Amino acid sequence: MGSKRIFLALALSALLPRIALAQQDEQHPPLKFRYEVGQYRQRVAEGEGDKWHRFGGGISLGVAASQVDGDGNAGYHKPSPTFGIWVDRQMTARLFLRMDLRYMGKGAWHNSKINGGSRRDYTISLHYLELPLTAEYFVLPRLSIAAGLGFGYLMGASESNRFGELPLNGARQFRRFELSAQASLAFRISSHFTARGGGAYSILPIRGQLADPLGYIRHGQYNNLLYVGIEYEI
Repeated sequence: MGSKRIFLALALSALLPRIALAQQDEQHPPLKFRYEVGQYRQRVAEGEGDKWHRFGGGISLGVAASQVDGDGNAGYHKPSPTFGIWVDRQMTARLFLRMDLRYMGKGAWHNSKINGGSRRDYTISLHYLELPLTAEYFVLPRLSIAAGLGFGYLMGASESNRFGELPLNGARQFRRFELSAQASLAFRISSHFTARGGGAYSILPIRGQLADPLGYIRHGQYNNLLYVGIEYEI
């Protein structure tokens, strides 16, 4: 009889904490949203009060494929690197506000096919220091979507065709500042690494009206790009 009482007491002591945790989860269903795979850093809070509004940050590295809408060409032909730093702040169980500071190469390439080969006959190279501000929402514990605005400062620009460098003055001059729409999809690989892919499109023209080689007047030119990259959270 004594051994049965001891066994019953041990069983109750093991079950009571689980019952208490289950009741707590029922009272606070958002708290059940957390990382379940591996020893993840808990970016999604497990409690209330001072455990909300936590900060995170890290570095990012990737590659972009871009084109300039309105230049008379088409296709994401120009590859460029992108790298920078980022910080975010948790606002609710699933919502984060994020700010990046990064270099982003943009522009356009056009190659002509000649005698079975190809020749570069047009290039736009744009170098931006970019500050995207986005809201990121976790639809699943490791999958998130983000959208917002990007503010870009043009640090340098060049344009050339098959005959050489083109002067960037007058109507050909690119605007110093860019406002763009930003969107991305991210998958958290581990406690420190996240894969992210996204795109950006200029809201305002990066340059005014130009005539393309066919004589068609475009009402402004716009950056249009896609990118993929990897992020490391410190």
